[in-house]
Amino acid sequence: MVKLLLGMIAAVFLGIVILAVRMHRTEAAVTFSDVTRAVSAIGKKHLLLVVLALAFGYGTFSLSMTDLERSAGVVVTLNFAEASKGQNFNGTHYKMSDIISEDVLNQAIQNGGFENITAEDLAECLQVSPLVQGNAFDENQYHIATEFLITFEPSEATAHLDPTNVPQMVAQAYKDLYVERFTSTYDVLLLEENISFEDMEYLDMVEYLSKECSKLKYYMNAMNDENSSFRGSDENTFAGLSQRIDLLKDVQIEENLKALIVHNSVAKNAENYVGRLQYDNVLLDYDRQRHTATYKGYNDAVAKYDEIMSTVVLVPTWDRDGEFYMGRTKNGTDVFSVDAYNSSLYVANTQKQISENTEMINAMRNGSTAGKDAVETMVNQIYQTMIQYAKDAWNLVSEYSETKMNQCISISEQEVSVAFVAVYSAAMMGGFYMVLVLVILVAKTGRKKVSKSDNRREVSLK
Repeated sequence: MVKLLLGMIAAVFLGIVILAVRMHRTEAAVTFSDVTRAVSAIGKKHLLLVVLALAFGYGTFSLSMTDLERSAGVVVTLNFAEASKGQNFNGTHYKMSDIISEDVLNQAIQNGGFENITAEDLAECLQVSPLVQGNAFDENQYHIATEFLITFEPSEATAHLDPTNVPQMVAQAYKDLYVERFTSTYDVLLLEENISFEDMEYLDMVEYLSKECSKLKYYMNAMNDENSSFRGSDENTFAGLSQRIDLLKDVQIEENLKALIVHNSVAKNAENYVGRLQYDNVLLDYDRQRHTATYKGYNDAVAKYDEIMSTVVLVPTWDRDGEFYMGRTKNGTDVFSVDAYNSSLYVANTQKQISENTEMINAMRNGSTAGKDAVETMVNQIYQTMIQYAKDAWNLVSEYSETKMNQCISISEQEVSVAFVAVYSAAMMGGFYMVLVLVILVAKTGRKKVSKSDNRREVSLK
């Protein structure tokens, strides 16, 4: 299109220059009034000149519009925050050349059904450029492009392809591959359907099921923090799934299943399980003694602090929001008191766990195998419910991710500026009209010069 415009402009102005030179050689002084008189002297031919100029302008407009429509490209727009930093969706460096990479072109050829074409053939005809170009030499004009124009110039090998369809296929292939590449995988949400609990004690099953539920719950909570309004095709929401999973964990697993096991003192191998609990109690008791000593040491340190050394001092300072306030300084007693409190909490929790293990040891020694079938049935029911919740979570997160990624990249056709073509065609029409007028003016001036020369010859002969 640019070459066509430059060629037509050059032709018109070259014609004007040639005619101007020729008029100069006639040695006739040509003024604006001469041009006006020449135009008025055209008479009936004036209408013909106008018609020819209009025809030239219409032809210019039609050819320009056709060429623009054929060469119009497709704009790929990156709609995520990282793009303004020159980064991909996952924070890695963004490369504009990926838009017409070999993988993208092969996918475009396959999607578009392009025959007898290779990726190399297509790459030679495609160009990618920023829609808005910044200036690296001027700090005020720095610009990181987030919109890229794909244009197609057919070659001999690609002349049979639709020039308006090729950029569209390339842009769509790039978007599909980009979404596929940067969409996260959510296999962590899926649970193994044919898991075996044969080598796991019943109370270990409780711990395992509880941890798996916690994993699903925390994931749903994180997604809900990111987008609390998203609703899947099955009407599930992140908050709703989190609540159902939490209910399953707290009621069905932590209360009902665990109570059934403890109440019936059910174990696959009671002797081995009792030995394991006894060993755990030994280790827990070591920790309890260590933190008890720590607690006593911190308390002794606080008691030895002099009253003067523990005086409160207020220091003027600013908070994170820049607001002024009087801050209270911390001294040794504050630090020791917090550490002593934490140690006392650890000792209390450890003692509670030792007591629970001791209670379980006593129950297992007098236990039976009568409740095994009921426990295994409940475990299977709970696990099947967890599998369904995990599938629902996977589907919901996948739908959300696909929706989010599809919005990250948008594709639009480049707008054809009809106003620019119209102004350009009008200018070319006016120039063509002036060329025609100059042609007639030169012709009239030449005839006058010839007539004067003939008269001079006649006079000289006489």
